Order: sequence, then C-alpha cells, then structure tokens
Amino acid sequence: MSANVCVLFVEDNKLDRYLIGHAIAESGVNIRYHFAHHAEQAIEMLDSSNPPRLIVTDLRMPGIGGLELISHLKTDEKFRTIPVVVFSTSADSLDIQDAYDRSANSYVVKPDNMDGYKQFATRLEDYWLKENRMPC
Repeated sequence: MSANVCVLFVEDNKLDRYLIGHAIAESGVNIRYHFAHHAEQAIEMLDSSNPPRLIVTDLRMPGIGGLELISHLKTDEKFRTIPVVVFSTSADSLDIQDAYDRSANSYVVKPDNMDGYKQFATRLEDYWLKENRMPC
C-alpha cells in the first residue's frame, strides 16, 4: 500500500471491488484508495505502511470478518483513531448495533445499482475527506 492512500477498502467480493472502483472513476471523485481482499490482509497492510485516513470494510468475509477487524483496529493504539465505515449488504439491526458497539464510525448498506455506488463514492469524498477535514 502506498504512503498516499487515503481510503483502504476491505472487501472480499470481486464484483463489489469492481463496482467500488468503477463508481470512484465514473463519479469523478478524488479518492486515492487501495483494496484489501480480507481483514487479515488489511491488518498486514496497516502494519507495514503508513495508515490510510479512512477504512471502509465489509462485514461478512472469510477469516476474522469485518466486526472483528473493527475490534482489532479500535483496541490498537496505532489505528484506533482511524475512522471505520462499514459498507455491507446487511441491514440487520443486530449487525448495525454490533458494529457501533465496536466503535464503527458509520454504517452504510450497499446499494443495489451503480448510481447508488456513485452516490456512495461522492458522499465518502464529500464528508470524510472534505467536510470532515481529513488530510490526504
């Protein structure tokens, strides 16, 4: 992961990685990003490079999964201040509550079309990287 990555997306699904990347390109947002294909890879990347300004993670992944990743990040001195956005297909209230109980900073249900992904990319940039004044 390069030192200038702003957003680390943790996503195991190849189609979702494609949709996220395509939405970022098509919506014209200025987000430097990288993908980790699972939580363990994300932890390895974080341990071996400069941390990103924001982490966007799926919940359901092989291995430790998104909820456990959040717990790991929020209890590690080096990473606990990095905002974590959950981006999941689950709209289950128990998943949402569990994510916030583990100190997720936001929870977004994945859209079902490309316009929704573009809107997510735009809002990600507008709020987390502009309005929230997170330097990249």
